Amino acid sequence: MPRRTPGETDIGRDPRFRLLAARGVAAAMRNRPDADVLDQARETVVGHMPSRLAECRVCDMPAFCPPFTSALAVLDRWDHSRARRVRAVLHYAGLWPDGYVHDGRDD
Repeated sequence: MPRRTPGETDIGRDPRFRLLAARGVAAAMRNRPDADVLDQARETVVGHMPSRLAECRVCDMPAFCPPFTSALAVLDRWDHSRARRVRAVLHYAGLWPDGYVHDGRDD
C-alpha cells in the first residue's frame, strides 16, 4: 500500500474496500423488510398503544395485545429508536419496568 498520513484512507480507490462494502450493503438489504412492513408496524404500535388503564383500545384486551407485541418486536429489530421511544412512553405511563430488556443484566 502507498504511504499516507494518519487518518487518510484510500477506500474510494482500493477495490478491496469496494468489494467488502458491496457485500455488506447487499447482505443488509437482503435481510431488511420492506418499507411497508415497517410502516405497518409503526401504525400498529400507535393504534394499539395501551391506555393508562392497561388495556388496548382497539382489541378490548389487557395491555400488550398480540398485534402490539408483534409490531414492537419488528420495531425492536429494525427501528431501534422508535422502539425505545415506545418503551419510554410505556415506562412513563407505568406500564413498562425499569431498564431495557436486552441489556444483559438480570436485576
